[in-house]
Amino acid sequence: MGRFSWIHITIAAQLTCALSYLWFVIYVLALIHRWGFHSDSSLHTITGAAMFLAPGAAALIAGIGVIRRKFWGWLIGLISDLAIPIMLSYMMADDGWRNLDVESVAFAVLVASAFGLLLTPSVVKACWRKAEGHRSMPNRALAQDP
Repeated sequence: MGRFSWIHITIAAQLTCALSYLWFVIYVLALIHRWGFHSDSSLHTITGAAMFLAPGAAALIAGIGVIRRKFWGWLIGLISDLAIPIMLSYMMADDGWRNLDVESVAFAVLVASAFGLLLTPSVVKACWRKAEGHRSMPNRALAQDP
C-alpha cells in the first residue's frame, strides 16, 4: 500500500458528496411519506429533492471512476461537482442575498472544495495518465510486432 495522497482525499470527498446527495433525497422523501401529501408544498419539496438525485448518482459514478483512475470518472465528477454549487448559488440568489442560509453556503463550499480537489495536479495526472496509456496501448502493441 502506497502512501496517502491527494487522490485518496479526492475519492473520500467525492463519495462523501455523493452519499450526502442521495441521503438528502431519501431523508426528504421519507419525511414527506410520513407526513403525507397535504398540499402543493409537498410536491415542490419532492421536486426540490429530486433535483439532487441526478447529481448524486453522477457523483457516485464519478467516485467509482476516480477510484479506478478513469478519465470518464474524473470528467463526470468535474461536471457534477460544478452543477451543485451553480444550483445552490441560483437558489440563494433567488431568495435574496440578505436571506442566505448558512447551511446552503456551507454545502456549496463543501462541494466546491470537492471540485477543487479534482483539479489538483496529482489527481489530474492519475486520471489522465491512465487514459493516455489506454489510448496508446494499440500503438505499443503494433510497435512490438516484428
